[in-house]
Formats: sequence, structure tokens, C-alpha cells
Amino acid sequence: MTNLILSSNFSGNKLLGVGEATLQDEKITITAESGTTVILLRGANKVLLLKANSQQLVSSGSVVLGDVYTLENGDDRLIVKVENKEVQHDTSIYINS
Repeated sequence: MTNLILSSNFSGNKLLGVGEATLQDEKITITAESGTTVILLRGANKVLLLKANSQQLVSSGSVVLGDVYTLENGDDRLIVKVENKEVQHDTSIYINS
């Protein structure tokens, strides 16, 4: 079982007219609408993954914790990040005697 999830700047990791991203078993599937460019930022490397010119395109592949996918279509931008499902909080407890 994987501890990875997707978080994005839009609900459901989807933006109308741009595309969407889903994650299942550490494999991402990206659907890019016509006119959308998909870029992956992994560590210090930035890679053009996909450019959907005249039709919708779908791509999939393995993810790494910290990957950031940017789907751009004109001024519209969907940013999706691969994060750890378990959120850790730093909590300090002070006891006053």
C-alpha cells in the first residue's frame, strides 16, 4: 500500500480546459486537454513531458515523492505535487508546575 497522494491548487486535481491528474499505486495518469503543456519538476531537473497540440492526450508513469507536475494552457495553470499521505505535526507541550 502506498503512502503517496496528490495535492494541487484546484479541487480534485482537475482544471477545466487544462486537464487532470490521478494517482494509483505510485503511478500517475495525466490527461492534458488540447493546447496544454505538461512539465515535470523532479529535484533540480525540469522536463517537458507532453504537449497536446490539437487533441487531448493521456500519459502515465511512476512518481517519486516531491514530484511537481505543471499543466499549462494559456494563462490557466494546474500544479500537482506528490506528497506523503501521513501529515506530521510538531507539537510542544509545556507543563507549568
